[in-house]
Amino acid sequence: MPKEKLRLAEQPNDARVDQALGIFANLSELEVTPASQVAAREILSCVPVRRPKPNEFVMVSPENVLTTIVFEDRDEGEIYFVTPEIRPHMIAGTATKMLSLTINQIGSAFIWPVPVDDEFSRKNT
Repeated sequence: MPKEKLRLAEQPNDARVDQALGIFANLSELEVTPASQVAAREILSCVPVRRPKPNEFVMVSPENVLTTIVFEDRDEGEIYFVTPEIRPHMIAGTATKMLSLTINQIGSAFIWPVPVDDEFSRKNT
């Protein structure tokens, strides 16, 4: 019996050998080197909108800011982006904010809504 297996393996174009070996037919394809390993990266799916904490150091990039209109639900502590189509229908609760992409000292990203000076609000020093 071992001689038959040896003869079977000696025939390189035999379909039975390829079928029996399956994914192990070409071991060089299965070999992994440190350079060929798959890298993983984090994809943000939910970014919180909040102010920085008093003991938090943050970094803000001037290229990653958007000045826009938001709706502030003070009861729930939520801030909503107001699309241009809805702005004429909003009566109260809207404010102009500069939304800044911010990263803290441990690398967590969040959006910081910074009030913008206008003629109707207090001056933001």
